[in-house]
Amino acid sequence: MKKLLLLLLIAITCISLSSCGEEDINEPVDKPLYETSPNLTEDDILFFEKVESYIRSFIKSPTRSDLKLKPTFYSRAVEIMYISSNPEVLTDDGKYVEHKYDEDVVLTCVLKLEDKMYVFDINITSTGIPDSEKLEVTKKWLQDYLNNTTITEGMELPTTHPEYGGRIRWVCEDPTVIVDNKTVNLPTKEGLYRLIAEITFPTPAAYEIVQYPVNLSKTSLSKEDRVINFIKQSITPTVGKFINLYEGSTVKINRDHIINIEDDLEQYWTYGYKPDMPQSALDNVYEGYKLNNDSNVLWIVVHETGMARSGITAEYLAKSQYENAYVGGGREASWNYTVDDGTVYQSYEDNVACWHASDGKTVGGGNKNGIGIEMCVNTDGEFNAAMRSDARLIAYLLRTHNLGMANIKQHFDFAYNDKNCPENIRNDRRWFEMLGMIAREYTSQTLLPDVDVTYKVLSNNTEDWKLPGVYKLTDTNKVQIEVKVYGKTFTVSVENE
Repeated sequence: MKKLLLLLLIAITCISLSSCGEEDINEPVDKPLYETSPNLTEDDILFFEKVESYIRSFIKSPTRSDLKLKPTFYSRAVEIMYISSNPEVLTDDGKYVEHKYDEDVVLTCVLKLEDKMYVFDINITSTGIPDSEKLEVTKKWLQDYLNNTTITEGMELPTTHPEYGGRIRWVCEDPTVIVDNKTVNLPTKEGLYRLIAEITFPTPAAYEIVQYPVNLSKTSLSKEDRVINFIKQSITPTVGKFINLYEGSTVKINRDHIINIEDDLEQYWTYGYKPDMPQSALDNVYEGYKLNNDSNVLWIVVHETGMARSGITAEYLAKSQYENAYVGGGREASWNYTVDDGTVYQSYEDNVACWHASDGKTVGGGNKNGIGIEMCVNTDGEFNAAMRSDARLIAYLLRTHNLGMANIKQHFDFAYNDKNCPENIRNDRRWFEMLGMIAREYTSQTLLPDVDVTYKVLSNNTEDWKLPGVYKLTDTNKVQIEVKVYGKTFTVSVENE
């Protein structure tokens, strides 16, 4: 009935505006039946845009409930009509109809004031089952997918559910197997590996990290092919205008303010040395996990300082921690490393159990058996560069202590009070982006140290950063990189996300 009334309304409007001549008889049948009147003055347009803004303010997307559509505008008696492009999931009067999958709907709004008409569209996603249910379906779907799929060299793992959407990012317990959150590089040894998936839907609670044990065959690629594949995969879209060009660089650690717990310290905010762990503690990585180091390091624990003030750099915090230990006063906490956008300072040896993870004296926990790393968020620094610096350190520590990606944890994972740390990474859901950076650094440090690889930026829109191989874009979102390795030359394009 509404559509018939609309057709009648349009016909009357066309006649009053003398805009429907005989030539309209032969117009194509797919011509829009509703169009903004051609005789609107500037004041009319400004008024209708005000009404449009008002309507958009109460129509939210995505939605899983009825829309509260207003039939009139409180000023000047504007009539409002709504037409849904998909009334089977969202009706013309805004009623939500139960459905399984997310559906895109265009809600056409027709405003009528006297002989003038103004038309605009609102794009809406009408969601299907709740995100929490989509998460559970996706977890099972991925398990079935991996059970029934032979994983081959170079294949891409699913990055979204085919019907329910969402985002899926991947890493592997062996950091060299997946370096770009999706593409498989078969390992150098055949065996059982754990793929780790981050499954994300928009609802805050619909987020989970899941491990999937899979059998992987041994790679048949030569080292030359593996190197070239890695370089092409590692030059990924940039975030925050920073590009990593990997060349095997390891981390440079400043130990100028190292604290020796054997000294006569004024303030002793540590738990001594890292203790041996029973198998029950090792099973927190996964059941049957074996520790392959003598330093009793089980976890790398990632923090953000939360100190966004200018000048709170890695050097500043390393000096503060040193002063606190030997003189006293200050913060009641300790951690092993501090990282900012270009430097890394070590305060305690790796085998010292510091006080940073909110789980007290738990054997096998973040304090007793983790290495704590604080990443600076100072306003005069570059957070995206600090993430890259942190990734380089973590990759080095994984290699030093023979650990894998399953051993990297957030402070949040050990916090009895659900402390939201690392806050920026968690709030922006960048955790698996961070893990991808770590995987690329790890692969670079293990695969490239004896390889002669050179990069040439084919434009003048980058500047060297404080970290080897890290560059910042200065004036554009896209850059071409020329790569020379093993006597071969190729070009890779990279741009901002």
